[in-house]
Amino acid sequence: MLTPNDLTSVPIEEFVIRLKRVRGVEIMAVDDTTWLRNLDLDWPHRDPADRTIVATADLLGCPLVTSDETIRSFYRNSIW
Repeated sequence: MLTPNDLTSVPIEEFVIRLKRVRGVEIMAVDDTTWLRNLDLDWPHRDPADRTIVATADLLGCPLVTSDETIRSFYRNSIW
């Protein structure tokens, strides 16, 4: 079970190992299609991590679970 403190309380390598054990979680590689979608988003928000997260969810056609209001206001398929 992951808790909100795990990201800051364990080394990143251990966090990734724990994350991979969570049912339904898949770590996706960022490929050229994702980068191109990232650049093509009609969104003034410039944070590359946020843009990559949104581009990935958009390409996969899946909902994005986030409390980030900036993402939620742009990406209609977000859940919180």
